[in-house]
Amino acid sequence: MKRVFIIDDDPMHAFILNKYLCRMNVFNPIVEFTDATKAIDHLTKHKDNEGLLPDIILLDLNMPKMNGWQFLEAFEKISLSKRPSVYILSSSVMREDQDRAKGIACIDDYFVKPISMKMLEKLILSS
Repeated sequence: MKRVFIIDDDPMHAFILNKYLCRMNVFNPIVEFTDATKAIDHLTKHKDNEGLLPDIILLDLNMPKMNGWQFLEAFEKISLSKRPSVYILSSSVMREDQDRAKGIACIDDYFVKPISMKMLEKLILSS
């Protein structure tokens, strides 16, 4: 089973993602963070413990406190014992955001919300 982190302040989107991921029966556990700073704290604290690190991170961009871009800056500075796949799941359709994401090495792909079960399955099967 793979570990997945959902980092999204929108409870409805996180709920839907969680339900889709549970149906896929590939992930255990599914860890949700509504605050990206708490996700960074977790990753920093457990950077050498592969059993507590995610295989996949599903990241929103527009969040209070620490947005997705700030999360990525902090994330790239952490020396993790394994590299998770990072997917942006954002409501932003702005070309600048998509282009910016392409320029960040740790991002595997960018998807625009809402994400469907079919899109999520494609994303998971590719990682």
